[in-house]
Order: sequence, then structure tokens, then C-alpha cells
Amino acid sequence: EFSISVFRDTDPNAFILPGGHIFVSSALFDSVESENGLAMVLAHEMAHQYKRHPLRSTGRGLAMVMALALVFGNDEGEWIQELFLQGFSLGQLAFSREQEREADSLALKTLVDYYGHAAGSAEFFERINVKSSGQAVIPVFYQSHPGIEERIAFLNRPGLDNQGTKTKLHPAIRQVQVE
Repeated sequence: EFSISVFRDTDPNAFILPGGHIFVSSALFDSVESENGLAMVLAHEMAHQYKRHPLRSTGRGLAMVMALALVFGNDEGEWIQELFLQGFSLGQLAFSREQEREADSLALKTLVDYYGHAAGSAEFFERINVKSSGQAVIPVFYQSHPGIEERIAFLNRPGLDNQGTKTKLHPAIRQVQVE
């Protein structure tokens, strides 16, 4: 089971916590134009839960901190611990990007299974890409998510049926009460 809560924020975003609690920012509704686009975002978050990504990420981080504490103790080797943690953090980012790709793939399959086509799957990324145009970009190597262009290309790749009819987003969705 999933629960969805909307919170007030100016950045379009959605995330899931262990237990299936999905949080959607109020600004996200301005970054999708169809039910299909919103469904893709929600299916992406549900895919994280289905694949147990929140728990796996937390578990990896806790395991590394515990291992470093056992090997180096509390006081000694602080610089070595920091070096290992920095390397581990970069590895975690790559792991996180792979989880995002996996969630995108499963969400796309869910969208196609439900609507019969992939139309609208990339609209969220296309809209935030336009909004962020001209802003400084952090190299993908340091990001927890794949680059926006990579995600758009994946969702619009040749061979996908992106020509289906998108379902209009019901006007009441944009008026959801913010918690």
C-alpha cells in the first residue's frame, strides 16, 4: 500500500520513504501537463519501494560507517576514515544513479502496461529541463540522479510508442490540499 502526501514547495519534486509514503511537492503539479506525466512520476517512486531502494541505500551507508568504526576506532585514523567515506560517497552516488535508472525503467513499463503507450513519460523531465536551462550544471559524476538529458533520451528512445493519446490532468489535482 502507498500513501501520498503533498507538501508546499517551489521545487518540483517527489520522493518515497520506507513503508510506501510518497511525498509530492506542490510545484510538481506545474511540471506535468497530463495524468500520464504524473503517473510516470508516481510509478517511479513506487518502483523505488518495489525494488527496496530506500532500505538498500540506508543499509549500505550504515554498514560502511560501522565497518570504518570497527577498523579505525573512534579517535585514530580520522583522515583515513574521511578518505574512505569520500570514496564511498562517490560509490553511493553511482549506486543511486543506477537505482534511478532501474526505477525509470520499471515506471515506464508500468505506464505502458496501463495506458498502452509511453506518451507523457518524459514530460516532467522535459519541463524541468526547460526551467533549469542556463543554470550551472553539476557534473553527473557528483549527482545522485542520472542527467536530465539522459533520462529524456531514455524515455523518448526509438522503438517506444510515444504517440498515444495523453489523458488530461484533472483540474482538481492542481487544487489538492497541501499538508
